[in-house]
Amino acid sequence: MGDLSTNFSRHEFACKCGCGFGLGDGDVSSVLVVLLEKIREDVGGPVRLNSGCRCETHNKNEGGAEFSTHPLGQAADIQVEGGRHRCIVQRSAHKHGAEGVGTARTFVHVDVHGGSVKRPRPSAWIY
Repeated sequence: MGDLSTNFSRHEFACKCGCGFGLGDGDVSSVLVVLLEKIREDVGGPVRLNSGCRCETHNKNEGGAEFSTHPLGQAADIQVEGGRHRCIVQRSAHKHGAEGVGTARTFVHVDVHGGSVKRPRPSAWIY
């Protein structure tokens, strides 16, 4: 049971540096949470987040992009376990309107920037 939605809680999105970003009201995009719930339905079980909200400092330290949506509370990196799981998450993200989908070996980045990013969208990339 989550405090943002049926399955997601603020603590899952909190910045890993401990600054508290992600724990406040309005820190996490409600559009992102809805997207993650839909992905969870398609996956058929839990969706684990490697990263959600990042303060600007933590985003820079993690090597985040200059116009990253993590500091805006509009992105999440979903942990994936193998090719089939990765494919399901990617397809679901595109199907349900993710504006950015980045794929790595161990995670899939999804974002819902709402026009706040200075990059062409929708977009897909590989890390």
